[in-house]
Amino acid sequence: MVTTPDPNELAFWVLVNTHDITIDNMPVSGVTTMGNLKLPTAGRPFSSYDDYVYTMPAPAETVGFLRLFFAKDKTAAESEVPFRETPEMVPKSWYPILLELKPHLDPLPRATAVVRGDQEGIAQSDRYYWTRKYIPDVAEGTKRILREYLSPRKFEIKQYEAPQPGEVYIELPGGGDISFPKCLHKAFTVQGVRAGVVSVIGETGSSLQSATDDLHFPATNFTTWQPYIGNVNQQFTNGVWYMTDELWIPPPLPRIIKR
Repeated sequence: MVTTPDPNELAFWVLVNTHDITIDNMPVSGVTTMGNLKLPTAGRPFSSYDDYVYTMPAPAETVGFLRLFFAKDKTAAESEVPFRETPEMVPKSWYPILLELKPHLDPLPRATAVVRGDQEGIAQSDRYYWTRKYIPDVAEGTKRILREYLSPRKFEIKQYEAPQPGEVYIELPGGGDISFPKCLHKAFTVQGVRAGVVSVIGETGSSLQSATDDLHFPATNFTTWQPYIGNVNQQFTNGVWYMTDELWIPPPLPRIIKR
């Protein structure tokens, strides 16, 4: 018997002579059970372990011999159940969540002094201010759960997504540009706006109009804080495949901020 990461599950090895191994009796990892092993072994275990499945060979101390490891057989669904979960509260940053972003025309236009030749004048241009509604970032109150699994077969590691924030930057005519820190958000559109500039120099006046197109921001892969899985690793150890992952559970959402 050998010690596995889970003391409640057994694994063992049997000693075989390499000269006894042929194409016909070569055990297949994850398929051949102890009960249908066609090789003579030294120290064959009790028949109650005949349903244990072959996992991996390893060199033996004696030249010309191999150790064949066997572990408790499991279905794929059984292998996906962790044998141990270890929770821990850790500091971790969670991205802010942008809920709303709107431009508003400022009723007071921007006034700028202008000079043309020996004449002085003034230019007035539209400008915008922004209102935004968001959930601020936090860096505390996160629960991390280390989960451990065992299997007689190599795990098929799934691809898990972690939150990927987006960047929001908008440039408007007449000023009023805004950038929002990296954040999570649903898909949203900022409607195009128009801005005008009126200049008066001496007795001459002129105007200029400009506009922007609608700006579309696709949703980030996460639109709010939610549990996710990361740091998945596996290794073959003591006759079994041992896998760990981490389940990250966010803190409660703080109050919405409106500005």
